[in-house]
Amino acid sequence: MDKPKDFNKLRHARMKIQAAVHILFRGKFWVAELKDISATGIKVSMPADCTLNIGDYCILDMLIDDDTTIHVEAKLTRKSQREGLGFEFELIPEDQEVPLWEFLGSFADAREVY
Repeated sequence: MDKPKDFNKLRHARMKIQAAVHILFRGKFWVAELKDISATGIKVSMPADCTLNIGDYCILDMLIDDDTTIHVEAKLTRKSQREGLGFEFELIPEDQEVPLWEFLGSFADAREVY
């Protein structure tokens, strides 16, 4: 007999926030709006004229406030006109770890059902 599908999967909790994100890829540059962030990645709005493809590695600068910019390297894992771009963190430089975890606060370790 087939096992029922697990519809109550867990993922890292996503924190909704509005902030600007600069996306750099091979000499190209886009500005997007941060939609949400988790301990493993971010979702941003679809920038105009975006030529990124799934699997592209980018440099992301998240402009959280006047005093906080978080710089990471990430891989594009989802792309949709409606949902925007989904990035998975690939490299968080050592000097960016503390600012990222402090910014995430309780979301850094939280899980949510999806």
